[in-house]
Amino acid sequence: MVNVSFLALALATTIATVNACERTCSLDSESGGYCYYSCWQACSSLSETTARNNFGKALRRAGHDCVDTGANGEKCKKTSSFGSCGSHYWNCGSGC
Repeated sequence: MVNVSFLALALATTIATVNACERTCSLDSESGGYCYYSCWQACSSLSETTARNNFGKALRRAGHDCVDTGANGEKCKKTSSFGSCGSHYWNCGSGC
């Protein structure tokens, strides 16, 4: 019985961790030297526009040439310092 309780606790912790750090902005496409990202409301505490704003601000603070597009998009110029388009994303939730 102790093993079952331990496994149940471990599973619950894993599920809670996954739910707490949902990906809310990620790569949509790559074209013409730009990376295009889309954001959506993955966590109830963070709207798609707020997620996009946070993602964009973080990218610009890091020195990248990015602009907001629409209500939930971000466009970044792909440079050698930017690296791979797919390596950039934004999570919502506590401790992400």
